Amino acid sequence: MKSLGVEKTPNAVEYVGLTSSNSTGAVRLTWRFVPGVDNTTPREVAPLKKLPGNGSDEPSATPSQLISRRPFGAATPLFGFSAPPRSARNRSTVAWIPAAFEPEAERMTGPATAGEARMSAPRAARETAASVLMDPTVPHPPDSVTMPAMISVAILGPGGVGGFLAGALERVGTPVTLVARPDTAARIEAHGLHVSSVRLGGAFTVHPCVVTRLEEPVDVLFVATKATMLGPALSAVAAEPVLVVPLLNGLAHRVPLGARFGTRAVAGSIRVESDRPEPGRIVQTSPFLRVEMASDDSAVAALLPPVAELLEAAEVPAVVGPSEAQVVWSKLARLCALACMTSAYDLPIGPIRTTPELRDELKACIGEACEVGIAEGAQLDPAATLRELDEAHPELSSSMQRDLRAGREPELDAIAVRVIAAAHRYSIPTPTIERLVERVRARIR
Repeated sequence: MKSLGVEKTPNAVEYVGLTSSNSTGAVRLTWRFVPGVDNTTPREVAPLKKLPGNGSDEPSATPSQLISRRPFGAATPLFGFSAPPRSARNRSTVAWIPAAFEPEAERMTGPATAGEARMSAPRAARETAASVLMDPTVPHPPDSVTMPAMISVAILGPGGVGGFLAGALERVGTPVTLVARPDTAARIEAHGLHVSSVRLGGAFTVHPCVVTRLEEPVDVLFVATKATMLGPALSAVAAEPVLVVPLLNGLAHRVPLGARFGTRAVAGSIRVESDRPEPGRIVQTSPFLRVEMASDDSAVAALLPPVAELLEAAEVPAVVGPSEAQVVWSKLARLCALACMTSAYDLPIGPIRTTPELRDELKACIGEACEVGIAEGAQLDPAATLRELDEAHPELSSSMQRDLRAGREPELDAIAVRVIAAAHRYSIPTPTIERLVERVRARIR
């Protein structure tokens, strides 16, 4: 395909191109020619590595410089591109337009063609592009490029956690497939996913692909439902992902995910304060954020670093932990105390920390949970866990407390009750946790 034009500057000429690649749908590229530089040599562009089992394991660079990438909404794809078959991911035909034309093209309501974009551009821009096209000394970008390999991502459950993660990934150009219930899917499809985030610097809207049933295989499936809704949600997953990363609270999800996906279901946790006030709207309210993952299967563990890199690129701090027990219990010891105390007394963490008798109860709860986690194989320090809660902002609450206030079923069984059950296996007394569980149950009744 002949180029449709360039934006010419004194030092460089630049094209904007759209391509379907890596099963991501329409992707935006910028190709820049710099005089005096060999622009045909492949350059490193920090590509995301592909997971084994889905084609080449080696990352590739384009024969030009990739300045930026971002997907366009699947509902109205710019220039009508759609995702190619998985077997044809790497080599992609590109439709190039002048960089100056892109804002005009994006304002169109339906799928645009390159010709329509040209005709909609300001006259001066068209004349500039025409003069460049007539200039035989100006190079033209290639008709096709080899895109960097990308990890395909699906997220089950667009709630406070899943919706936030989808927004963070889409915001930096990593396409996400959201698996949602029909009413939620229809709302996000129509209006987008609105995210307000302290961590990501404000409010923004993204337009991920939304499905009610996951049919296409993906490299990574993040499971972010409530523990109480996991069973029905899994029925919407027909595909077989390479990796399954659970971001649920507590322990209850580990058995059903292990039964369904085997060792492909790793240990995962996320520390974030994020809520979904209504379908399609996510509010993330505090700066702390971290995802941890681990697998005790060495072959599966080797696949986790590229997933951590993917999250880091979206400004979501992520680490690969030393063991599954460490990832699970380092969060659970903190969460059990936070959820039980805030829910039992219907208070945020601030007053709990500053009221002597409540602080003593908080410390006892942490100590009991840490003792159980240590017996399970984790290395935990109760003082460090308490310090983490001391450093949190005073209005910090828990999702269990918010569920109780909203009349939703809390994740009491998945969190505190499972800690008590694990304690019984090691004959570890947990009187504080048991007393708090009864206070929470009294609130439910």
